[in-house]
Amino acid sequence: MQQFLHLPLFIPTLLAVLFRPLHFFRYYHDLVISRDESFWDLNSEREGDPYLSPVKFSALAITLSNLVFTPIMILGVKVGAVDPGFVEFADQARELGYLDPLAFSGIGFVDEFLRELLLLLVFYGLGVAIALLSGRRIPIRFATGYFFYWNAWTLLSSLVSFALILVSLAIPLYQSGLPAIVDLVITVASFFMFLGFPVFFWPKLMDISRLRVAVAMTGGLAIWIVMLAVLAPMIVKMPEWY
Repeated sequence: MQQFLHLPLFIPTLLAVLFRPLHFFRYYHDLVISRDESFWDLNSEREGDPYLSPVKFSALAITLSNLVFTPIMILGVKVGAVDPGFVEFADQARELGYLDPLAFSGIGFVDEFLRELLLLLVFYGLGVAIALLSGRRIPIRFATGYFFYWNAWTLLSSLVSFALILVSLAIPLYQSGLPAIVDLVITVASFFMFLGFPVFFWPKLMDISRLRVAVAMTGGLAIWIVMLAVLAPMIVKMPEWY
């Protein structure tokens, strides 16, 4: 629950990432090239910093998304936003243990630390791969931080879905096409911020061509996807569908 102490900086950071991304990431780029600190040291904000650091931001964004997931499932069935079959499938998966947190050692605080470390390495690995493939023209600390901040879009999708469901308890929105349109817009914006924004706007922040960013992004994503495919069976309980 200590994460919620970061809300005073989290909220302006969330708004800046969503609505002023070029301004925000120009600020973050200037910060990482002006401070002689490691990526992890940058997560200790200095007095006067206007925004929350990437790791703390990502952790709180994921926590908030998880908090609204259960109400979305429960209320979503009532308003037609969630298929009852999906909820039944999720309940069955939970009973079989597929939704349980990863348990490496069976020791609670150790497993929690390892889960958080794994999450950090997933985002960190993508940023490092992209930065290295750019010939370090993209600062590693900037690339890694960018994808931690990208969780703002995942949170936005969850919060908007929750808000639409609450409104639908009084007004049957899900009998219209409005929620589907809103969801599509957020999904397109989210994918653009993941793939398109770096290619089109990172060159405005640093001395690198769009082609070089595109090549680094493509190569970094390919390496990242292969690594996830290899590691997933080792760390996730895989369903047996036969």
